[in-house]
Amino acid sequence: MWRHGRRWWPKGRPLRHRHLRPNATPLLSDSPATVDELGRKPLADALAARLMRLQRDEAASAQPKAVMVHLHGPWGSGKSSLVRFLEDTLTAQDPPWLVVEFNAWRNARVKPPWWNMLTEFKRALDRRLPWWRRRWLDLRWAWVSPSVENGYMVAGGLLALAAAAFAGSTITGVIEKWQGTLGGIITATGVAISFLRAPMLGGRRAAESFDALRTDSFRPFITLFDMLATECPCPVLIVLDDLDRCDAGTVTDLLEGIQTLFRGQPVVFLAVADRYWITASFAQRFSLFEDGGDKARPVGDLFLDKMFQVSVTIPALPVAVKRAYLGRLLGAAETDLPEEARLPETAVRHEEIQAAIAAAPEEQRPALRAQAVARLSTAAADKVV
Repeated sequence: MWRHGRRWWPKGRPLRHRHLRPNATPLLSDSPATVDELGRKPLADALAARLMRLQRDEAASAQPKAVMVHLHGPWGSGKSSLVRFLEDTLTAQDPPWLVVEFNAWRNARVKPPWWNMLTEFKRALDRRLPWWRRRWLDLRWAWVSPSVENGYMVAGGLLALAAAAFAGSTITGVIEKWQGTLGGIITATGVAISFLRAPMLGGRRAAESFDALRTDSFRPFITLFDMLATECPCPVLIVLDDLDRCDAGTVTDLLEGIQTLFRGQPVVFLAVADRYWITASFAQRFSLFEDGGDKARPVGDLFLDKMFQVSVTIPALPVAVKRAYLGRLLGAAETDLPEEARLPETAVRHEEIQAAIAAAPEEQRPALRAQAVARLSTAAADKVV
């Protein structure tokens, strides 16, 4: 017998609870959404239009530079889902964009933090290129790596070892000496292969080899990035996701490295993170400078303004959208999203667009704001006085 509550049950008899019912509420995954149930798609389209225009302007300039964009939102605001919709829009263009997804949190253990970003860039580019261009890119990638230079040194040592073993010997002597030096040659060959594989596979060993074997440790990174960006036949977007889960050192090192090393190509970088996490990271890194500079603003905010050309904030969801979404989850009657409104075609100036948004119901304003961003980001809007 065993006791459950106020009742005793014989051993082996199944316990049945009348008050326990199967839960009809579905379990939700934390992965990015593939269906727009919160009305985020218009904002993603507006952001895509803005990124395409910025990239075209930089690519056409005499000295093209990278574009740094910040997507701000607290945890759970749907940043990753918005990035998924943004990727769908950009990959549907002609030519389709190359979107490189780099999770900074999962790669935070590798130092320097941008090494795995380069390897992710190469993997994404390999999937886009034909086989013969992939092989050519592999050769160029291996040539730039300092570990390959070590491999060349080991290969030269192998030749010197073989020449010393066989010099001045007859055929019979060569065979005998070959048997004696075979083990050493195999060992040295294994060492050479390990050196050669390190830069191709990425990871901690390859990253550390750059700093340990080079006097100018940053030059190979710049060369590799320029090579990948030049080889890519389409515009590139590199998404830096989950920055607001990394420690302050990883955040500042990654953003500073991109800002200083990878600015020579018209590549768009999208940093997806809570604004306050980034500012707090720079404030912790440069806490000694809090007493100087602009007294009205923290030092972290000054770095944020200098780092990004564009900053986009995910708007809060209206009450009607939240109610409709929760109703679909709980099986309530109200399951439809509010009807999407459209901005008047005649609304081009800022004051006209603001008036149209103010006159719309609250649940329709997020979609109207996204349309306004897309309309104001066009070249035609700049010509309107």
